Amino acid sequence: MTRARRALAAVAVCAGFVAPGVAQHASSQPSRSAPPFGDPASAVEPLAPLRAALGADDEAAARRSLAEALSPKEGRVEVLSASLAVCEEAGRVGVWLAAVEAAAAADPTDAAPWYFLGFVLQRVKLLARADAALAKAAAADPASPEIRAAYAWNAWLRFDRDAAEARAALGDFPDKARLLAALRPPASEK
Repeated sequence: MTRARRALAAVAVCAGFVAPGVAQHASSQPSRSAPPFGDPASAVEPLAPLRAALGADDEAAARRSLAEALSPKEGRVEVLSASLAVCEEAGRVGVWLAAVEAAAAADPTDAAPWYFLGFVLQRVKLLARADAALAKAAAADPASPEIRAAYAWNAWLRFDRDAAEARAALGDFPDKARLLAALRPPASEK
């Protein structure tokens, strides 16, 4: 398993994409906290300009510094995670979304930015946009069980039973059995 795939697996668990539960209530929703993983120390130096720009309330500089920090593929997963935490702390998730959307569009074959976008968009209940981002992540890395899980659970969150079943049929992923159980109608509806 590659380092990036291990990091994506950690995001899946921390984000709540896997095992959101069977019952449709608040405890079944994905986690609201940023996914902690990777080596935060490795992302500190590239994010210093982002912190400074956010502190100065300079959105344009924040977007530029984040775009620069995301440009190398090496360490991108850690930068995605750490920069999300920085932007959340500053109350500027919109800056993060814009920069990560641009990075994802610039390299559509890199699943990590699409996956993170799906995570954040799902968390803020922009489920259709999250689904589009997760679809691109799944196209970029169809072998990733974590991405397949996030993509299938997103369909469930959007009450799209057919899409969730079709996505579950694409292969195994963490907590597939729980998703399939959640797709079954309750006994009272049988």
